[in-house]
Amino acid sequence: MHCNDCHTHPDRTADQEHVNTPNWLTGGTVFTAPPPLQPALGYLRATSANLKGAQHGFFNEASDSYARFRSIITTGTLTDETPPRPLAFPMSEVAPNLAKLLEPDLKSVYVYVKNVPSREGASDVEHQPPSRFCAADADCRAGETCADTHECVGAACSTDLDCGTCQTCGGGTCQKPAADSACVLNSQ
Repeated sequence: MHCNDCHTHPDRTADQEHVNTPNWLTGGTVFTAPPPLQPALGYLRATSANLKGAQHGFFNEASDSYARFRSIITTGTLTDETPPRPLAFPMSEVAPNLAKLLEPDLKSVYVYVKNVPSREGASDVEHQPPSRFCAADADCRAGETCADTHECVGAACSTDLDCGTCQTCGGGTCQKPAADSACVLNSQ
């Protein structure tokens, strides 16, 4: 299933010989959606989800269940959010394939990941939500503008976690990433 490729950051040790087990399935890899998909998905960049963090992992949330997992995979949306939002790239491309699995096989994926030992420590963190794509100010929420990077900025924030992937919180509002941002430059 290659869950490690996206949900472990970095996915390998520095020598590329081993899976990065301390960070295994705690997310943090930044992906930039291919430009043709950005308007359709509504996202520019996204960070892979923390699946197995002891405190911040998706599979350790109080609302975790196979029904929730199945609903998200089969609809391609985060059905547990109001309003539901589409899965970000590359999960938007992976979910349709997972949705084709036979029910017992999809449940096996869930049971396997659910039973992977949770991770504690520096890698068990929350990640920023996706940065929302825009072509014009009208595509953004009230109080936001469409930056020249095609992402909505200007939302109120207290920390970077309140802003989209790679954005920073400055002066109480979400700012677009700097041109030399390591987050943007190292995205996949």
